[in-house]
Amino acid sequence: MKKIIAVLVFAVVLTLLIGCGEEEVAQLSELQQKGNVYVVPKTQKPYSGKFVTTYKNNVIKEAGSLKNGKRDGEITIYREDGSIDEVETFMDGVLNGKWEKYDKNGKLRYVEHYKDGKLEGKREFYNEKGKFMLKSFTDQRDGRTYTTVKIGSQTWIAENLNYNVNGSKCYKNDDNNCQIYGRLYDWKTAMKACPSGWHLPSDDEWQKLVDFVGGDETAGAILKAASGWKDNGNSSDGLGFSALPGGYGGSGGNFNYVGLLGNWWSATENYASNVYCRTMYYSGSNVGRDDYGKFGLFSVRCVQD
Repeated sequence: MKKIIAVLVFAVVLTLLIGCGEEEVAQLSELQQKGNVYVVPKTQKPYSGKFVTTYKNNVIKEAGSLKNGKRDGEITIYREDGSIDEVETFMDGVLNGKWEKYDKNGKLRYVEHYKDGKLEGKREFYNEKGKFMLKSFTDQRDGRTYTTVKIGSQTWIAENLNYNVNGSKCYKNDDNNCQIYGRLYDWKTAMKACPSGWHLPSDDEWQKLVDFVGGDETAGAILKAASGWKDNGNSSDGLGFSALPGGYGGSGGNFNYVGLLGNWWSATENYASNVYCRTMYYSGSNVGRDDYGKFGLFSVRCVQD
């Protein structure tokens, strides 16, 4: 369930691929692509054998085999730091078999199974204790599919909401930030932003989650996503909640702290007509409880009715 992390330089990986024999390893960029088939330029015949692609610094980006010019068997995708990102299984150029996703620390994050390029069954999620199941939910308003997770007696959408509605914005008005961190909402909009069957959690519902996970001082280490934060040394995402730091937006149009701070609305007002929120920082394990004015822009998590 774990892959060893190593900074893989080009020569080292080639040695591993070739072994003690004389089998050729082709650079994919040196082959000629015709449609979805890679051919040897001199002979124009489909290439069969091992291949690699590399980043500019000669670190391996992709390694595996081609059969009759098409990806075949296990293909490994590496990040630029040398850690394994994905392991895919192909047959005749089409996904067939397991597709594995790894965190930078080498831990298996999830597995999908494919047949003839189509996903079979549900994604299987893993943590330190082994496999646990997350489900999915499709928001009928825009067709976006979210991962959901049951923690204790509650079921949560395990992603920041990304439903485009008036009263919401992407961090720094950049759509790419929405794809990673979801949208930021003012409170009035947040109160009605969750899809049918789901709602903005009350302060008590947030506290129920935090208490189940271990309490205010330590829950952040389990609830925060294992990647996407500036410093993930204290983030295990052990239950699949995958909290991400979307930062916040001010009423004056300013944005701050994406990647460093996550703020999530609750549905509960306090005595001063502010609203209770939950906060997680990149550098700590606690989950804060604060109150803010209603015109800021914070992230939204939805809990099932």
